Amino acid sequence: MTLKEFQTAIQKTFKSISLNIGTILGAIARDFITGTLPLRATSLVYTTILSIVPLLALSFSVLKGFGVHNQLEPILLEQLAPLGEQSSDIAKSIIDKVNNVQVGVLGAIGLGFLLYTVVSLIQKIEAAFNGIWQIDKPRAYIQRFTGYLSVITVGPILLFSIAGLKAKFTTNPFIAETLHIATNTASFMPTIIDTVSAVIMPVILFTLLNKAVPNTKVNWIPALLAGISTTVLWKAAAGGFSTFIASNASYDAIYSSFAVILLIFIWLYLNWLIILIGGSLCFYIQNPEQSKFAIKRTHVHPQDKLYQALLILKTVHTKFEKGENPLTLHNAGKILGSHVFAKDIIESLSSGNIIHFDDSGKHEILLQKAIDKVSLYDVIDSLGKNAERLSKHKTQDSKISKSIKDIETEWSKTPVSKII
Repeated sequence: MTLKEFQTAIQKTFKSISLNIGTILGAIARDFITGTLPLRATSLVYTTILSIVPLLALSFSVLKGFGVHNQLEPILLEQLAPLGEQSSDIAKSIIDKVNNVQVGVLGAIGLGFLLYTVVSLIQKIEAAFNGIWQIDKPRAYIQRFTGYLSVITVGPILLFSIAGLKAKFTTNPFIAETLHIATNTASFMPTIIDTVSAVIMPVILFTLLNKAVPNTKVNWIPALLAGISTTVLWKAAAGGFSTFIASNASYDAIYSSFAVILLIFIWLYLNWLIILIGGSLCFYIQNPEQSKFAIKRTHVHPQDKLYQALLILKTVHTKFEKGENPLTLHNAGKILGSHVFAKDIIESLSSGNIIHFDDSGKHEILLQKAIDKVSLYDVIDSLGKNAERLSKHKTQDSKISKSIKDIETEWSKTPVSKII
């Protein structure tokens, strides 16, 4: 390869990356402008307000068994820091309410309501991410139960274990010596570690959120890139919000005692909006072809849907005949040029018992019956499974009905194997 060819290849690569970035940002902007992301963020704010005290109360009960419940307030203060001088009062008020919640004396109804408010928040978060990933089917009940239980019990323990590890790391003399930090500069070590952990911890948290919450397989690279981007946005929003509060004291004079409530609502809304933007970014990074359709969505012509369905069946059958690995949803999206279109077609064929789609594992697509046993009518009928059919037409025309019946009979005699 000559130098000129190398330069041309580099230019094409950067052009492709810039075009993809522009398309993805355009798709996210479209989701924001149409109200999809703001609406979900608003819903999460409402649920968070209702469930914050019950969630912290359950976490407090778990942490109390490990003797680290006193560390709850410092972490809460850190998260509320952008609210300015009011943050300490808000954190103290929340902690007081958490302390007043006696889980042991609540009774069955009280404990049930406590758990319901916490679970409703986790469900809303999962539903929001599934909506971004355009997934209609939630996890199975047993998966949701074990997942929610892990979040409520293991989550707080993991969070405070990391906080304790950071404290140990900060004060460990061996690490200080290893890093060659002299005695006169050792005081800077906590500052350095706090600064690094303040960036690394959110990246890890947001990456895991994007990886684990959606009910689909999310690759690590998109999740990590989205986690980094979310952290940058989150830090920028925190700095901007703190500056706004510090430089604008008029809101206190206008809203009086309601100012604190208003600020909490705004800060929660910004947090959830940024997290959902990160989730949307993760989706479009993993499915860049979908960002093109996100800017302008169109209804698929029935003839095109039939073509796409036959193309999927041909690919599945060909892979089976050659002994290759089964077709996956991700690869089907690449073939059709859209992850969403592919998912719609696959779900339709699955509902017609033509294919088997593993929606919870590897997302593999397999034939349920031999291809020569599948008729053209079976495919067309499966594509209309989700549409409602009229049981009785207002006006009956025997000639039209007979003609349609004859056409359907002809379709049922035509095996798909002859077409593909």
